[in-house]
Amino acid sequence: MKCPYCRADNAQKNVRCSACGKPLAQKLSCPSCGNELEAKIRFCSRCGASTQRRVSKNRAVRKPKVSAKKAKPRIKKEVLIAGVVVLIVAVAGLALQNALSSRGSRGLNSVSSLSSDRSQQVQRIALKFMCPCGNCELGLSVCTCDNPRGSQEVKGYIRQLLAQGSLEYDVLQAVQDRYGGKL
Repeated sequence: MKCPYCRADNAQKNVRCSACGKPLAQKLSCPSCGNELEAKIRFCSRCGASTQRRVSKNRAVRKPKVSAKKAKPRIKKEVLIAGVVVLIVAVAGLALQNALSSRGSRGLNSVSSLSSDRSQQVQRIALKFMCPCGNCELGLSVCTCDNPRGSQEVKGYIRQLLAQGSLEYDVLQAVQDRYGGKL
């Protein structure tokens, strides 16, 4: 067989030229008619048959395996943004719930504190009067009688005036005007 590059003679079994080392052209035979062809020829010049190998219908062509690194699913940008938004809303909801619950407890404390302050104001005003019921001769602050015009009625009146926003001086005057008694 002659080398197509240097024209040196080579043995039929050689794949490369013994003179220049370049690959020797190999001959193929047509799978259909047996015609001798050059190695790079795709179709037979005599019958037109393909010289390429065919994959049989029964044999599946294998796809190359994808490495584990490339097979990881990518998270789409929209899904990531939605997750962040959900997280922010959840944190904001917890913060709001915490703020409202602490405000609510402060509100309850404020109510009990206000009630306590009002009771102290009632007692301060009651110290200045005697019970006007006429049956007992106790101070209004220590008396617990529920007689008509008794200590319970007068203390209720004082509470009512204070709840309406009256000042202590005005409450003292109103109690004295309504029930009499000494200041």
